[in-house]
Amino acid sequence: MKIIKTALAIGLLTSTTAFAGTWKGEGDLGYNSVSGNSESESLAFKLAVAYAHDKWTHTAELGANSASDDEKTSAEVYTFNFNSRYEIDKDLYGFGNLRYQDDRFSGFNYQASLAGGLGYHLIKEEDKTLDLEGGLGYRSSERRDSLEKLDEAIALGKIGYKQTITDSTKFESYLLTEAGEENSYLEGEVALKVAMTETLALKVAYLAKHNTDVEVGTEKTDRYTTVSLNYNF
Repeated sequence: MKIIKTALAIGLLTSTTAFAGTWKGEGDLGYNSVSGNSESESLAFKLAVAYAHDKWTHTAELGANSASDDEKTSAEVYTFNFNSRYEIDKDLYGFGNLRYQDDRFSGFNYQASLAGGLGYHLIKEEDKTLDLEGGLGYRSSERRDSLEKLDEAIALGKIGYKQTITDSTKFESYLLTEAGEENSYLEGEVALKVAMTETLALKVAYLAKHNTDVEVGTEKTDRYTTVSLNYNF
């Protein structure tokens, strides 16, 4: 898809000296309870990798959820996110973000967006951070029932908060919105991580995804409650 190729080209152009920075990542594997357009129990998987060098940070995240009821697939969603961030000064940064979602049980066959803008560190302390982002972009999507394609400009907004509660407990949350003329997409998650070892933690998360304009008979909101093992590397 053209929008993905464009984002990958931007990622290559904005990268600095290869392998000169710091790599880190984490993976989740766990049980998932889904409600909304499907009622089921399933397995959830997510892998995130981040590379930081000088003032740049590049993050790629891949996720998948699948479920079946009586040997029939009842939920299947795949997501991919890529983000590049450049620290302009100690508080201000620029960013570019690609989001792709293929949810076989939502009102859309796919949603792909590419956006960029500015972010600000409202709080940047050792034990907690609060970031606010705003920008403009473009989104391409296809309705599931009618196969109608929607291509539109979007306004992006995001707020993210992280806090280390104790040496072994961390809280993370974010709220993302992509506002367009035809459809607005909202996504939010709250998560709690409790470390069991230096690399392994128990994670409990609640994720909600909402589209304002969907086909008749399709739920606007899908909710995911997940209990998983989180591995840091």
